[in-house]
Amino acid sequence: MTPLEIFARADDVLQDPSFVRWPQAERLRHLNDGRREMAVIRPDIYAKAETVTLVAGTKQELPANVVRFFDATRNINADNSPGSAVRVIEREVLDAFRPSWHSDAAGPAKHFMFDERSPRVFYVYPQAQAGQKLEVSYSLEPADLLIANVGTDQLSQEGALANLLADYVIHRCYLKDAEYAGNAALSQQHYQLFAAGLGVSAKRAYTTSPNTGNQGGVPSRVAAAEGGEMAALETFYPMIAPEVLGCPSIAIDSAIIRAAAEFCEKSTAWREALPTITVIDGVAEYALTLPAGARLVVIREREAKLNGKALTPIQNPAAMSVTRTGFPSHYAQRGLDSVILYPTPVSVAPASLEIYAVLAPKITATTLPDILADRYYEAISEGAKAIVKRMPNQPWSDPARAADHYALFKTKTAEARIDFEYGLVAGSLTVKPRPFGGVATRHNHFKDIV
Repeated sequence: MTPLEIFARADDVLQDPSFVRWPQAERLRHLNDGRREMAVIRPDIYAKAETVTLVAGTKQELPANVVRFFDATRNINADNSPGSAVRVIEREVLDAFRPSWHSDAAGPAKHFMFDERSPRVFYVYPQAQAGQKLEVSYSLEPADLLIANVGTDQLSQEGALANLLADYVIHRCYLKDAEYAGNAALSQQHYQLFAAGLGVSAKRAYTTSPNTGNQGGVPSRVAAAEGGEMAALETFYPMIAPEVLGCPSIAIDSAIIRAAAEFCEKSTAWREALPTITVIDGVAEYALTLPAGARLVVIREREAKLNGKALTPIQNPAAMSVTRTGFPSHYAQRGLDSVILYPTPVSVAPASLEIYAVLAPKITATTLPDILADRYYEAISEGAKAIVKRMPNQPWSDPARAADHYALFKTKTAEARIDFEYGLVAGSLTVKPRPFGGVATRHNHFKDIV
């Protein structure tokens, strides 16, 4: 499909085949903008696999026009023949078991890691020698289409989704005349069609990065084990992006996470059974193993059990400062990742501590539990819109509408809290526990490293 063919489809709505109101050059500019936005929402459309030459050290950088790094597949030998495979690994594992990994001896890459917040940077272990080669895949920002080739350039990368670009062109054209009755609404409607089409396909195409532990191929990286899934933040874009035009995706992502965190804290909607802890005689404090990207909000009353017997919470850990031993009857949270048992366990082994916790996403999270996106999509979207529109001195700033969004967010959050408190929610909201760390998991990773 050529740009002219997309303009013809747009004219089914615009009714401007002679390009009087909206000239070709203007529409082409909108089309190029739409392709760049498509690259942000669906970077896999513009995916490219190629061999890159590494620089000396662990840190590697990709070209400036890279939108997202996807994967590293294999080493490439000096004669350009395929070399050994490369596996993703969590940086925390290397930091824990190989603190010197940045300075260890160079060699062919065994592992790679990256952070989506730095889409052009990835790291390799062991460190590379200058000139080593690695096969990687990433997404490139699409090059602008030129007016001279408007009738010949083929939008082959976009494939069947190219039709959505007609909606984007219509959106931008109507936005030009937003002051006329109905045009603003029409503009928003066509952007929603564009974003919704991409949002649905984005969720199917990729949900998280390789950092989540799934060793499968790109583009689908589902942070799921034993049945639980994580949703990409892009899932919320169709509800948010049309109302905050021009807002960068990083700001929208931050707002989604902040809104989701507040929603989870106030509604207690994200609840999970944490991995069982073996209690040891003489040890009172135990670290909790939380899902990746999650933090502990609260352990509710009767949701911490030792050998099936509910423990009573103590709000002030200082009250347990008096030395006492025996079978624990109470517990207290210590910070956001540990609990203290009281009295200090003596003659209890073997004993199992089971905890059912209320969780919320960390500010650094890049995904959310899939069921939050499915069941509380509107609530979290309203909260995110409130956050974004409260930003001062931006084209999308709207304090009055922000207040309306936040009021609706609070209402829906309160409704969710009531549902959970009174058992009105059908089914479970929990995501099945996954081995996000722990001694055994890290030990297995360590075996792979060495």
